Order: sequence, then structure tokens, then C-alpha cells
Amino acid sequence: MTATFPPRRLLAVAAALALIGGQARADDDPQPAPASPNPTYQACPLGSFHCAPRPVNYAMCRPNALLDFYDPTLGRDSSLRATTPARVAAQHVDSSDQSVYHLSGNVLLQRADQQLQADTLDYNDATTDYDARGNVRYQEAGQLLAASHLRGNTDASRGVADDVRYQMLSSRGNGVAKQGHMLDAERTRYSMATYSTCDVGHHVWEFRAKSISIDKASGVGVARDATMRIGKVPFLYLPYFTFPTDDRRKSGFLYPTLGNTSRAGFQVSTPYYLNLAPNYDATLDPRYYEPAAVRCWPASSATWCPAAGDSSTWSTCPTTAARATAWPTPTASRATW
Repeated sequence: MTATFPPRRLLAVAAALALIGGQARADDDPQPAPASPNPTYQACPLGSFHCAPRPVNYAMCRPNALLDFYDPTLGRDSSLRATTPARVAAQHVDSSDQSVYHLSGNVLLQRADQQLQADTLDYNDATTDYDARGNVRYQEAGQLLAASHLRGNTDASRGVADDVRYQMLSSRGNGVAKQGHMLDAERTRYSMATYSTCDVGHHVWEFRAKSISIDKASGVGVARDATMRIGKVPFLYLPYFTFPTDDRRKSGFLYPTLGNTSRAGFQVSTPYYLNLAPNYDATLDPRYYEPAAVRCWPASSATWCPAAGDSSTWSTCPTTAARATAWPTPTASRATW
């Protein structure tokens, strides 16, 4: 006589056997488990309620999220620049006075966390001044930079670059600029520049500014005479504002969000984050809704976290007589950027 079980009971029995069998194999097998490809993150055990946060991983980004000349083996300690001698290599070297070197053909200038590549390079060994031209690629601990021309001084960590493309390594900030000034090992200023955290060359949003200054030590960027754009459409002008360039908390505007649903229509959100104290903060989120939808401008919301585990959210929206009839027939259509 053969017993039959309902499908749900069969599923429960199969799951129990899988768990018991997995534990038995783990107890009987003396061999260690194979090493995880990412040793900094351990998979969350089955049945756990709290898992460790996953590390930052840009593997899902487009292949050009880091410019193609990035060298992951280069050192990242900028404090070694003062004690590390410069190494220069090229296919052709010309030096008539043993002080100024004229290099051409796959030129490479390297020191500590700095690496400069170009078609041609003039280097003064006495003053450490350099002048690089043609397909210039520069990498240091905090950023990548590509330009048509770069000149500067290695000892002072100064440089001026023309026709710049840049990518920050500690975050996803990137953009282009007419000119870039490396003021020292920690500070960079770009003129007539753009900035975005989207993939390189695929900016869904960006802001364009007359000047953008980035301080890696403080993790703060400063933009002057800036216009925020969605695609090619400008929607917000600010004569001056600051923004974070890493994951340190700072009061300021968060990245905007655009959305479109068949029920609420088109909407734009420009949240402002308030870092009030180490143990609590607030976020104001003004939003614009398409006039045919809810007619909420400005709408705002805030989250208040005075202690761990405590939070509250509030929102305001002007009411209108047309609100009851403003909603179109709901469908499954929804999009957010």
C-alpha cells in the first residue's frame, strides 16, 4: 500500500531532509569549507535574523565605471611620497645636460601612490618639475585623471591639467572639466566642470559648475555657480553649495529622485539631510508632483531617530477640492530613477 502526501506536506518533508542531511554532511566531513572569493564578507547562516552588512561592491557597474588605465596594484599611502624616489621609464630618453630629461614612447613616471603615463614627458630631475603631453593618464590614492596636457611638480604634489576626465576612487563621483588643478595631495579644484555619481559617460543626472573643489581629507566638495540637470534639462541653480564625497555624514542635499507612475504621475524629489547629532538626524524631502495628480508642492517628510531603534515620520501636503477626483485609474505602470 502506497501512502500519498499533499503537496504542501511533501515540500515540508523535503526541506526538513535537506536541513538534516546538510548538518550530517557538515559533521562527518573533516575537510574545511572552500574559501569564500570575498574573505571580508561571510554568507549569512540559514535561519539568522540579523546579517552583517555587505561590503561596497562596484561589480555591477558598467565596465568603464573606472577609467581603463586603473592599476589596482599601485600603493595607496600618499604619506610615502616625501621619502619615495621617482621612477621613470620610456622607449626613448634624451638628456643633454643630465638634469632635464626628454622622454617619449610609453612614458611612465611613478612614485609611491602616484603614477603618470603619457606619450611624451619633459622631467627636471633637480626641481621635479614635469610636463606631460598626449594621452595623459594620472592615478593617485584618491582619484584617476585623464587629460590632453598635464604639468606640475612631484615634490609639491601640484599639477594643472587640460581637457580633464576624472574618477574618484573612494566613491562614485566622476565628471569632466576644462581644467583641473591639483593643489596638494588632498585637494583638487576643477574649472568649468561636471559632477555625478552615475556611471562614467552615462550621466542620468549631474550638476555643472564654474568651479568644483574636492577635499579628500574632509570628504567635502564645494561647487560654485552650479546648475543641477536631469539628462540635458536644467532644473535647479545654486550659486554655492557643498556636498559629501564619501560616506561620512554631512548636512546637505541628497541625490535627487525622479519617478513616474500611472497613479501619481511624474514626480521629483530633492531630499535635504540634517546631521543634527551623532545619535540622531532628520531628512526633509520636498517633492513636486505632476499637476494632474495630487497637486502637492511642496510636500515634505522627515525621519527623526533620537535613539537606536526609535524613529518617527511625518509629512505635510496641502489639500484641495480636486484631490478626490485627481487620481487616474490605477495600473501597474511605475518607473523611478
